[in-house]
Amino acid sequence: MMQGRTSVGTRGVLAGLLVTALAALALPAVAAAVAPGANGKIIFTSGRPPAPNDAGAQLWTVPDPGGSPVQITNNQIFPLQHRHSSFSPDPGKIAYAYGAQGQWDIYLRIIGPPTTALNITSNLGGGQDRPSWSPDGKYVAYASDHIGANKNIFVQDVSNFPNGGPLPNPVQLTIGPTDEDKPVWSPDSKTIYYSKVVAAGPPVDNDIWKEPADNTGPAT
Repeated sequence: MMQGRTSVGTRGVLAGLLVTALAALALPAVAAAVAPGANGKIIFTSGRPPAPNDAGAQLWTVPDPGGSPVQITNNQIFPLQHRHSSFSPDPGKIAYAYGAQGQWDIYLRIIGPPTTALNITSNLGGGQDRPSWSPDGKYVAYASDHIGANKNIFVQDVSNFPNGGPLPNPVQLTIGPTDEDKPVWSPDSKTIYYSKVVAAGPPVDNDIWKEPADNTGPAT
């Protein structure tokens, strides 16, 4: 696998990218993960009742710019933590991480009936997090530590969801000695930007890197 990578910009550019491109992927431990969707709704994670706490946080939507929140996941069926949700361009679908601390899987589901969810990483082991749906609707990128000791970026073809049929194997986009996390797509779905640990610290130093989403490399 070709592994071309390019470190992008100065510290100021990196800070700006982190604020603008990754703001919607904030940690939900205090029910903070909020993402706007093309359907006019906002989706967020909350440990509010009926969930017992943030360890059992559920997904909620609320009309933008206001309205009453609606719980879209069932804490009786899925009692563990939901986090880092991502709308598809088709406004009726979402991707999110679900599971116990550090053992999350990536799920896809339709907003509204039917209420079933598809686990697309159930056979991987480890922990998967930070799903990001491509703007063309065909792929979900996510971070996973199921290979090696560090997080890497994987890309899953989801173009046949929810029409049935098995999903192809995910493609490993990155492989490195440090964590590579928080993938974000370019508007044309051809490039993935992600956070890479370049110095373990303390303090930890992260840079923003980019790679072609089709794993052809080198980065441009």
